[in-house]
Amino acid sequence: MSPRFLDRVAVIRMDSDEEYDFYNIDCEQDLDCGKKIVSQEKLNEFFSPTNDELGNALDNDMEFKLNEILKTCKNDRITYIPVSPRTQKSILSYCSVGKKYYTNNKNLSLDFAISQFLLPQINGDGDLYKELLIDLEKVLESTNMVKSKDVVSYIIKKGRKDYDNYKFF
Repeated sequence: MSPRFLDRVAVIRMDSDEEYDFYNIDCEQDLDCGKKIVSQEKLNEFFSPTNDELGNALDNDMEFKLNEILKTCKNDRITYIPVSPRTQKSILSYCSVGKKYYTNNKNLSLDFAISQFLLPQINGDGDLYKELLIDLEKVLESTNMVKSKDVVSYIIKKGRKDYDNYKFF
């Protein structure tokens, strides 16, 4: 996938122990086809934050954690993980909406946003890139980003087997 595409979408990993046979789905039996379609207006109401909500998307603790993660990605090295303003805005938007729904764990919306918007842009090779990912893994662990840390750990493990090629996909 192109970097331009990855900069514009959330990538959701569907890790599951169960296997699904999507070719043999009977719409009448397996899917509730009678439900009403939700309007775009309602979707925007629920999932598009206002400018005020975007400004208050992160509390001080979450903002500190995000800055630590971004600082690690953009470190003054030869290698880095690209984090565009669009990616940062997507993370803020996700957190702004997510904090309404993830009320028990305030880190969860940031963790999911990092794993869906920032980590898919991981694509590099060599020892320097591995060091960058190890540093990122440590920061994610120290900031309690469990899902994102697990994704980075998997990328490192997979990359070591793939001749030091580190990529999300």
